[in-house]
Amino acid sequence: MEIIKLSSKEFEEFTKNHEQMSFHQDERWGKLKEATSWTYEMIGVKEKKKVVIAALLLYKKAPLGINMCYSPRGFIMDYSNKKLLKDFILELKNYLKKKNITFLKIDPFVVYNYRDSNGELTEENSLGKDLVKTLKDLGFKHHGLSKGIENELQPRWIYKLSLDKDYEELFNNFSKSTRKNILSAKKKGLVVRKAKDEDLETVVSILEESSKRKAFILRSFNYYKQMKDNLGDMMKIYLAHLDPKVYLEQAKVSLKEEKDRNKEILNKMANSMVGSKLENQKATSDRLLLKYEEELAKAQEFAKENPKGKDIAVLISLSAGEEHLSLNSGMLEEYKSFTPKYALYEAHIKDALKEKRKWSNFYGIDGHFTKENNPMYGVYEFKKGFGGEVHELVGEFDLAIKPFMFKIYNIAFALYYKLKKIKARKKS
Repeated sequence: MEIIKLSSKEFEEFTKNHEQMSFHQDERWGKLKEATSWTYEMIGVKEKKKVVIAALLLYKKAPLGINMCYSPRGFIMDYSNKKLLKDFILELKNYLKKKNITFLKIDPFVVYNYRDSNGELTEENSLGKDLVKTLKDLGFKHHGLSKGIENELQPRWIYKLSLDKDYEELFNNFSKSTRKNILSAKKKGLVVRKAKDEDLETVVSILEESSKRKAFILRSFNYYKQMKDNLGDMMKIYLAHLDPKVYLEQAKVSLKEEKDRNKEILNKMANSMVGSKLENQKATSDRLLLKYEEELAKAQEFAKENPKGKDIAVLISLSAGEEHLSLNSGMLEEYKSFTPKYALYEAHIKDALKEKRKWSNFYGIDGHFTKENNPMYGVYEFKKGFGGEVHELVGEFDLAIKPFMFKIYNIAFALYYKLKKIKARKKS
């Protein structure tokens, strides 16, 4: 077996329709990482002049003379061919040794367990189980079957929606609250549009506000600019735009409808015996009248301050292989009652259907499915509202190319992580 460098054309032709393909193994992702302190190359193996393995390898230099190689989401290959995998790993180890690499990290895009929307096991994947054993036998250290999300380079637990139906059928399978929030967002004047180059500052400012609130790491404006420049049509940025005219008109309609309803209740109370049912209806209607009057005032103020409308939420999605993946999102907190995230995800799903993708990948969740002591439960609950299923992947693996230096790296990394946690506790 010989490891060779693949041309862009060879790499794309082999990977584009492969079931193991994800955005991490697209050359454009390599170019983006190259713009942010990594280097990359595309390697492969051929049998009878045909590519049978392809992999995007990312390289990064760390302190202490440690050189890391990372193949994000693993290799593109038939993992059921154990001989091919074993021969490739042995050859790859020698290949990386010549490049002075300290260790190789992979997190294969292979399912370990299939689960339903509640996280209940529906099917064990023998391929995933065999792969974990084979990689361990070949000297890889498995990070384990973790349930958290914070210590992984890529999520091990992902939430996916199969696109085997048209949108109307999918919509009917959404939860009642999800359907309600999608329709409510539109009714209140939200329109989803695709971001242009000139919208990038708005995109980053919305993500920045969310990052402060949710404590996730925010990339710089330059990073998102590099994403847009390097990823091209692989990347879609959705913006939820609040139309002041629709918002104002809907606020007027809601108030008028409630006034009419309130008047109708008063008429009933005047012409019949007033029981607890009518009293409760009147009390509810009175509360709604106050609410809709306040909403109308807000709509009038919004139209005055934002005559052209305002972008209030953003979703960044990436397409590759069989899936359209929602990478990250954010919204302005003061507009959360407009449920913009639901409108954004609807646009994401519709685009995935239009592109004939097999999956809408809502990306990472926590492996815990109960609300108690689970700060990630809200993320899971939101995604669950769209139906779908949970895919538990095989996880992360390290292969020491230079065992002694790899031990040094692990000690240094453990110390760094410990200090980071202490610093975070002091801040909180």
